[in-house]
Amino acid sequence: MCSTPSKLVQCVKEAAAEASAKTQLARAILSHSNFRDVLVTNVHVFNTELDFKTGPITNQKSSGRCWLFATTNVLRYEIMKKFNLKEFQLDIISDGGQWDIIVNLLENYGVIPLSVFPESTHSSLSGPLNGLLKTKLREHALVLRELSSSLRGAGKVSDVDIIAALRSRKEELLGEVYRVMSATLGVPPQPNDKFVTNGLYTVDKLGNVWGGRPVLYVNTEIENMKNAVIKTLKAGQPVFFGCDVGQFSESSSGIMDTELFEYENAFDISLSLSKADRLRTNESAMTHAMVISGVHLDHQNGKPLRYKVENSWGESRGEKGFFVMTDRWFDEFVYQVVVPKSLAPKELVRVFESSEKTVLPPWDPMGSLA
Repeated sequence: MCSTPSKLVQCVKEAAAEASAKTQLARAILSHSNFRDVLVTNVHVFNTELDFKTGPITNQKSSGRCWLFATTNVLRYEIMKKFNLKEFQLDIISDGGQWDIIVNLLENYGVIPLSVFPESTHSSLSGPLNGLLKTKLREHALVLRELSSSLRGAGKVSDVDIIAALRSRKEELLGEVYRVMSATLGVPPQPNDKFVTNGLYTVDKLGNVWGGRPVLYVNTEIENMKNAVIKTLKAGQPVFFGCDVGQFSESSSGIMDTELFEYENAFDISLSLSKADRLRTNESAMTHAMVISGVHLDHQNGKPLRYKVENSWGESRGEKGFFVMTDRWFDEFVYQVVVPKSLAPKELVRVFESSEKTVLPPWDPMGSLA
């Protein structure tokens, strides 16, 4: 059986495996069970939490709107606290995106209560709508390319007139997009509309529309991120964060823990990729946004042990919609936190406000949250 070099190598590997009691045990157990079923539990107990509880737990359903839900879950905290509301939800219709995108959306269009512009079938089931829009946008791209080519081929049209013609045609094509969006998502309130919620207060929807602006981030050590999170929580503010939620997590129990699955013991292997390695090899990236609303600190040294996380997957996940994230998981799979500038470390604020900026390419993994 081991007469050829390749067979000899296989025989040596099998002999080593047969000599390992751990491997034999793993073969007996894991060939008939899911090796992700072995869980290390964690407790939903925190000694530092926000003093005001928001609700209800939101549910993005079958859509990529975690970034919107995480942001509006942060925004609603002060609104509910100010007006003493038991339940309140904000809403902005879009799909996958990033913190900087929602900043521009808020600056351009504002935000409104969910009761004023409620969910539709396609806002919470965005796949079919996205597919149709992608088809139309590809078609529109070809229309604009052909128009550009024909205008430039004429030879007597100036660049200014070509751009004007293309923009005019683009606005016509966007009319088709608007018809699809307004039919499936509903007609949004107009800029000057006023609305009243529960008879408690009246809010004007922001009407100033402009081109948007880039949003800046500061690259810093993970400990600075943790300290900023803890300081923000102690100041009574929730924290938006971006992470790779699918890594070492279990959604039904709501646990995010690097020791959740016993891969190394089960298979007698080591997983040695660093956080940087995972980014370089596309093993990991920001895939989800949530809110940190509490932390459990070690009594002796004040170091964080675990964090309370508000998700947007409904109350059936985790502990009535809340997850537990261990400090080690934060180290490995959290990539972004957003805190008020007044609570950020002063040295980072100076970097943030300096004139030196690095523009990241569109494919940079730090822009991948969706």
